[in-house]
Amino acid sequence: MNKSSLNLLESKLKRYKISYRNEKGTIKIGTSRIDYPTLIGLVILPIAGAVGIILLLCWNKTLSETYPIKTSLIAIFLLSGGLFYLRRIKKNKAANNSLKILENNIIKIKSKKGEFLFNSNSIKDFECSIDQLRVDLFEGNLYLIDFNDEKHQLLGIRGEDSKYILNDLKWFSEFFINYINISEYKLESVGSVTMKFSPEGN
Repeated sequence: MNKSSLNLLESKLKRYKISYRNEKGTIKIGTSRIDYPTLIGLVILPIAGAVGIILLLCWNKTLSETYPIKTSLIAIFLLSGGLFYLRRIKKNKAANNSLKILENNIIKIKSKKGEFLFNSNSIKDFECSIDQLRVDLFEGNLYLIDFNDEKHQLLGIRGEDSKYILNDLKWFSEFFINYINISEYKLESVGSVTMKFSPEGN
């Protein structure tokens, strides 16, 4: 694996806040790093604001009698927004909670399900999926499929443009293919894509 490919891998993983280490030729792709500005700005502060407004409504009769609907709507808006982004952060972390170790042309996946080893003879396919979470947010996932048709998640990424997400997922799949020295003709449909363009929950 040439240095430019490794550098590009690292930069792409950094962009999606996924940890990466190269230890004497052993590549470790770990869990998602916590995005503290997003956590504080979009989760902690809105939820704290909503709780503060609810406490004010309970303790301040003047406020609750003068602006009962407006203050309640603001509290609901802040609370629902904070919980929405908290769920997104947790889901993104869950998508990358397994450790992927690349060593000697083998992909090792360590997760809660156990430890799995994959080489050029044990991989049936790679598959990408893209879900539209809302108008300006897409979630992409890359799966390794073994010969038992079991899917093993390699990466989960998010972004505002589905084309960039798709291009990066295809790049990641090609990186893994090249790393384990697997010929693309041996795979059924390299980088096949499932697209879902309906906001989650609708």
